[in-house]
Amino acid sequence: MNTKTQATRRGQGSRRKPAPQAYVVVNNTPAQMFSPHQFKTVVKLDNGMPMVYLTREVFSRMWHYVDIADEEVGWLGTVEQTRYGNFLINEVFLLKQEVSAASTEISEEGIAELAQELLDTRVDGVEVANAIRFWGHSHVRMQTYASPQDETQMNLFRENGCPWFVRGILNKLGRMEFTIFLFDSGIRIDDAPWAIYEGIDESMREGIEEEFVEKVTRYRPPTYIHPHQNHGPRTGRDGVIAAFDGDVGLDEEGEESYER
Repeated sequence: MNTKTQATRRGQGSRRKPAPQAYVVVNNTPAQMFSPHQFKTVVKLDNGMPMVYLTREVFSRMWHYVDIADEEVGWLGTVEQTRYGNFLINEVFLLKQEVSAASTEISEEGIAELAQELLDTRVDGVEVANAIRFWGHSHVRMQTYASPQDETQMNLFRENGCPWFVRGILNKLGRMEFTIFLFDSGIRIDDAPWAIYEGIDESMREGIEEEFVEKVTRYRPPTYIHPHQNHGPRTGRDGVIAAFDGDVGLDEEGEESYER
């Protein structure tokens, strides 16, 4: 192979391929008309899913209501909304009512009678009556699903102008199911999580503080002064200010010295 042929081949091998040309696609087709798709709706609450809390006394009373009654029985209760958006049931009240094995109704007359009883017997009757936001009832040994009558019953509380309400359905099989109705928002939360609320008993604090004064003391470590270093007081471990054998003083040349 001669030199000219080799140079020609080297020139061809080092030649760069031309860059691909850019193409601009113009689509003058008009946008399609919007149409509903298959929605996957998700509701998110800023403070998370609200819970229903009940005091230990409320828990016990409702268990006794369910255990004693052989028919469906209902009751009302006071509820407060916590700062985190949860709902705390503080008290429950049994109502005068006619019941059967399959139904119970809470009438406006029954609610009015309870309110009057609270006003007549309690100093805080007005506050308690205004805080009634819970309706609970037993389904005896049936499931805790809401019946059509249960749903109709909630209309009574909605029509009374309540911004929200809590419903509880309980049975003898150990199940308790709550529904939170947020009437103002048009939202309901079925089978809301619940837990027993154990509050702090503030009445015992004074006695506990007195017991602290009597039995609890703060450890204050002792201090000592090192004879050769002037770094201020230091901590000792023997419970007293540390001492040494001899007196600290200045010698004839003005240097610090001590005698043993």
